Amino acid sequence: MNPKNRRSRRLAVIAGLILAALLAVQIVYACEPCPEVLTFEETVAEADVIIIGERVGLGPSTGDGPDWITVKVYEVLKGSVSENRIRINSWDGMCPYGIVVEDGLYVMILDEYSGGYDSVHWGCGVKTFPVESEMVMMGDGPVPVDDFVQMLPDGKREIIAPLDDAGRSFGLLETSVIAGAVGLCLAVSAVVVVGVMIVVSRRKKRAKSE
Repeated sequence: MNPKNRRSRRLAVIAGLILAALLAVQIVYACEPCPEVLTFEETVAEADVIIIGERVGLGPSTGDGPDWITVKVYEVLKGSVSENRIRINSWDGMCPYGIVVEDGLYVMILDEYSGGYDSVHWGCGVKTFPVESEMVMMGDGPVPVDDFVQMLPDGKREIIAPLDDAGRSFGLLETSVIAGAVGLCLAVSAVVVVGVMIVVSRRKKRAKSE
C-alpha cells in the first residue's frame, strides 16, 4: 500500500474517532426529555411541600444557571418546612430540572430530600406559578390564593410572613452586599494611603541622611 494512502487512512480513522467522541460528549451532556409529564393534579398529589416563596439568594453556577437558590417562605400551602428560608435545587449543569424563577413571588411545588428541596418527579411536572396581588397566575387565568388552596390535597394556608413584604428581603441582601463592597474598598484605600505615607517618610529620612 502506498505510504501516502496509509497515512490518509490513519488520519481519517483518527478524525472519525474524534468526531464520535464529540458526539458522545454531546449526548451525555444533553438534557434528557421527560418520559412522561405529570398533570397539575398528579404533581400536587405527589408533592411533599407547596409554598409561596421568593428567591433571595443564588448558589454557584456550574452550567447555565445557579446550582441552587435560597428561597424565603411566605406561606406553606401543603406539608411543612422547618425554616423560613430553604435551599432548592435549580439548574443541573445546562438543564433546568429544578426550580428556575425570577424575582417576585411564586407558588413552588416541591419534593423534599435530605439537605433541601427539588422539583417534583425530576422536573417532569408542574413546578411554579407566579403570584401577584394575592392571585396565583395559572395557565387558565388568575386564581385567588384561597381558591388555589382548595385545589390541593391536604391544602392549607399557613402564613409565615405577609406577602406584602415580598421584595424587601432581596433588597436587604443587595444592600448588605453593596455595604460589604464599599467597606472593602475603604479598607484597601486605607492600606494604600498608609503604604504611600511609609514610602514618603522613608524617602525623607534617606534624603536627610544624605
